[in-house]
Amino acid sequence: MDTGLNILRLDLGRFDRRFGIGPACWPFFDLLWIHSGSVQIRIGGANLTLQAPDGVLIAPDVAFEGRSQGADASICHFDWTAPDLACPHGFLRPGLVAGANLQTMIRLLHRHAAQNASAEIRKRLLRAILDGFSPPAETDPPSRVDRAWQEATEKLAEIRSLQDVAALAGLSESSFRAEHRTQHGAPAGRHLQRLKLRHAARLLTTTGLTLSDVAAQVGFAHAESLSAAFSRHYGQSPGRYRRAHRHLA
Repeated sequence: MDTGLNILRLDLGRFDRRFGIGPACWPFFDLLWIHSGSVQIRIGGANLTLQAPDGVLIAPDVAFEGRSQGADASICHFDWTAPDLACPHGFLRPGLVAGANLQTMIRLLHRHAAQNASAEIRKRLLRAILDGFSPPAETDPPSRVDRAWQEATEKLAEIRSLQDVAALAGLSESSFRAEHRTQHGAPAGRHLQRLKLRHAARLLTTTGLTLSDVAAQVGFAHAESLSAAFSRHYGQSPGRYRRAHRHLA
């Protein structure tokens, strides 16, 4: 029944409020479950708040990052080739009434692992847990501002200024700024800066690119400009950030 399902890692721990979550991008499925406390996490273009008991199943090769004010959590990394485990948005969420039941099953899965239960038992239990996840509910179509941001995210190397993003929406820069502020309540320029810096952080921790190459990938003209902006935002230089977070690669 579970041919092709391979559990790679099971772990329990606590998210420290002093440190962020990620950025990371795994080549396998990542089942993150919050047993107590809460976590704010961004997966692709979606912002989620996970309040225990709650969790998310992140698909392979989907970037994510987040933060927590303190939360007890567990992870399960696994490979699976099942065609019915589709994640059209890059992640799956628990069903409406699944939270408490899933938490009990996930704790049981970790208990079985600690007791060296057979691999087959653990796979069957994980398969039952996965049955409790489903795609997120459909929402209204994205606005032209959000569509422009989505396109800009895919081609950051070509985005030098907010004017480039506005052009993707067919708007002047001033109109784009106004529409963005109306929809999101924050300056568009700040959003662009954070978008570039988050992607830079992701490249620093998941690739071996030089700082000049990272700068080019995220639309900075010079490595020095990226370094200055990065240091202001993250409170440490790109090199120090890479050394501190390299274990996520």
